[in-house]
Amino acid sequence: MHTIKLNVGDSAYAHLMFLLKNLNTSEIQVVEDRAEEKEYSFIDMSAYKIEAFQAIQDPLKWQQEIRAEWN
Repeated sequence: MHTIKLNVGDSAYAHLMFLLKNLNTSEIQVVEDRAEEKEYSFIDMSAYKIEAFQAIQDPLKWQQEIRAEWN
């Protein structure tokens, strides 16, 4: 028996699993290796002095102006 390992994106996963499970052969064993979810830790941003967006008076208006440039 041979082993094939594939990294498959979410959009192709369901189609590939459907194909493999419907081959109706005893020579194929599907072993799913689910990706582990990473645990993220909280970062206290108050410890950093970030001045990048302090000049923006109205964030909503600023965002709309930026998006208007895309059109």
